[in-house]
Amino acid sequence: MAFTINNGVLEKYVPEPDETDIVIPDDVVAIGEKVFRGRNIKSVTIPSSVKTIEKSAFEDCHNLTKATLNNGLEKIKERAFYGCDVNEIVLPETVKTIGERAFTYTNITSINIPEKIKHINKDCFIDCKQLENISISEKNEHYTSLDGVLFDKDMKTLIYYPCGKKDSCYAVPDGVEVIQKLAFWSCNSLRSVTFPESMRWIESCSFQDCKNLEHITIPCCEMVMNSKAFYITHFSDVTIVGRKITINVSDYFRTANDAFNAETMRFFNCITYAPYFKDKFFAELKLSKFKYPLAVFLLIEYGYPSVKAYINRNIRYIVKYLIDTRDAENLTKMLDTGYITKKNISNFINYAIQQKCPEIQLILSNFKNDNIGFKKEKAFDDLLL
Repeated sequence: MAFTINNGVLEKYVPEPDETDIVIPDDVVAIGEKVFRGRNIKSVTIPSSVKTIEKSAFEDCHNLTKATLNNGLEKIKERAFYGCDVNEIVLPETVKTIGERAFTYTNITSINIPEKIKHINKDCFIDCKQLENISISEKNEHYTSLDGVLFDKDMKTLIYYPCGKKDSCYAVPDGVEVIQKLAFWSCNSLRSVTFPESMRWIESCSFQDCKNLEHITIPCCEMVMNSKAFYITHFSDVTIVGRKITINVSDYFRTANDAFNAETMRFFNCITYAPYFKDKFFAELKLSKFKYPLAVFLLIEYGYPSVKAYINRNIRYIVKYLIDTRDAENLTKMLDTGYITKKNISNFINYAIQQKCPEIQLILSNFKNDNIGFKKEKAFDDLLL
């Protein structure tokens, strides 16, 4: 093996043919950026002289299954072992910092955080699909763990929930106030999460891509959710306990069927407890498949002038959307608002016939007959019911 070392920094590595097991020389104090990136190595032994593993030093070494680290190592920088095939990492007692995505896409199943570590980047273990447990030295002054989940020392911030954990339900411990960004990223075993009354803030993308998360229980507390807290997460139901919750404006809240159904309406009504938030949320919502039913909800519940103006401009699209989604409940509510009139009701009835929606067709026909006046030229019995 051939190394280029400059002032203690390993800057370049030129492998011998079929060389797969690497031993770093004892005079190296830092392994430079991207030195082994993408190399076909299977094992590496890092001596106690090395204090720093620089950015991407072993990134994408897909065949690297064993990395031996020794006391003396202090810094593991961003993406150091990103994409490696290692299934076990023993962190030396001397390690102080672990950088961004340092172990992302590795196969580690557990990790022990030693006493002297002062900083763990919030996403250093992200997408470690096999990681089930994070343990912390009791002497560590900055971090702790409970049931394999990483917290700050006073357990007010949940930092990372290992995405390889097999539990389907999780209750965030009492006393936790913050769910940190990316904390539950891609935790696909989770189906239900319950938050404690101590909760105050759920950061961006905290539950992103939790594809099987169906149910959340939110307590009566003054809590704020970031706009993308549950991005690409599809709920089937939400339990709200209390009404002092708000959410930042976004298009990123989703439900199982990508629509504002009755349960989602209740969720929206609770999380946006002040009229200002409801109006602002609506104004900045872009996707029509959310905005149309939400407009109906806000019209019935609050009658905002901005919502009335929006419905007046888009009544044709809104009613057609309600017909397409077979939303008889919201369509019935619309009948008493004055937006469905003699001028447009026949078009809506014809559209319901075209879309083969007999229930919607009957609702509209009965409303026309009872409130507008039924025209004899198209007898009721001739309608396609």
